[in-house]
Amino acid sequence: MTVKIISELPLTKEMKKAFEEVNASATSRGLINQYLSGVLKEMKNQPRSQQDVVNADVLKDANINGIRVKEIEEKQAEVKESLKKYGAQEKLNYYSDAKAMEADPNEAVARNLFTAAMGVAMGVTSAVAGSAEAAVGTMGAAALYMVTKSTMRYLGQAETPEQAKKIDEYTDLKHAQFALKKLKKVVEAPAKAAEKEALKKDIQKARIIASQGMMARTGRF
Repeated sequence: MTVKIISELPLTKEMKKAFEEVNASATSRGLINQYLSGVLKEMKNQPRSQQDVVNADVLKDANINGIRVKEIEEKQAEVKESLKKYGAQEKLNYYSDAKAMEADPNEAVARNLFTAAMGVAMGVTSAVAGSAEAAVGTMGAAALYMVTKSTMRYLGQAETPEQAKKIDEYTDLKHAQFALKKLKKVVEAPAKAAEKEALKKDIQKARIIASQGMMARTGRF
């Protein structure tokens, strides 16, 4: 009974505006999540080099009407915060495209040969640290910079289901971060184009006024 009475009460302009904002925000967030789901699905086991292509393909069919920059930035902040809990192993796996390589059968032989070779090269470090993950932790920034991409793949390999899960989570977050950056650029484009056009008109108007002023001072007006 109370709900019915409240629903029949006349809404003020402020209340209508608040409800409209809630609905618009919810719609925007839903469309963003829908877009990200499509990107993550298509990026599964794909190398980072394919991110531009995948995002462009998903954007062509995505419903972005109703997506607002405000909610994109909120999602970007959420993703950025979530990324902070991951460490060197997840980063090495992602930046070396280790997951994509493991999913490509053409890379399997090369990977196995490399793993055997690196087993010798990393033997001492891994033995001292206790695991490949711990070995990553013992390496300084300069050392990480010096290792090759193949070495990064070796160091980033998951040794337990828990590590594999964290790698999957980190990879999805990085793909989402990239996708949100691309989406924001597309959503902002019309407004930026309008601002650019308005600025152009303002400049033209200012030039006309300056020209008229100069003509008036010289007696040509």
